[in-house]
Amino acid sequence: MNNTITFPKPGDYLTLNSRSHWAVKMRRTGAWRRAAAAAATQLGNSPSRRRRPPSFVRITFPVTVDRRRDTHNWHATCKPIIDGLVDSGVWADDTDNYVIVLDPRFAKGVDVVTVELSPRAEQPGT
Repeated sequence: MNNTITFPKPGDYLTLNSRSHWAVKMRRTGAWRRAAAAAATQLGNSPSRRRRPPSFVRITFPVTVDRRRDTHNWHATCKPIIDGLVDSGVWADDTDNYVIVLDPRFAKGVDVVTVELSPRAEQPGT
């Protein structure tokens, strides 16, 4: 069963530190949410085939520069990705009963966002 999806970065990243106008923020949020929902078809053609058990999720963002990043600020981009996956039927809801989002990672030299889903039962120590 495929538990990884990839998609091109649909626009600028959202961070908790950004001070964008609400309309700009809504456009960016919507772009990320729609991109993730569309990419969820990589998990299956129908919502029943996309459905996943409660999972840990790790998102890797493409970056062009190696530098220190405060990973917690990037949860503002993770949220619409998770919402898009819920919209497409991967989970029934985005509560921690269904999904736990791990801190994001950053990869230089790649050009796609990668979302890895790991069923919790397969995690060591759980």
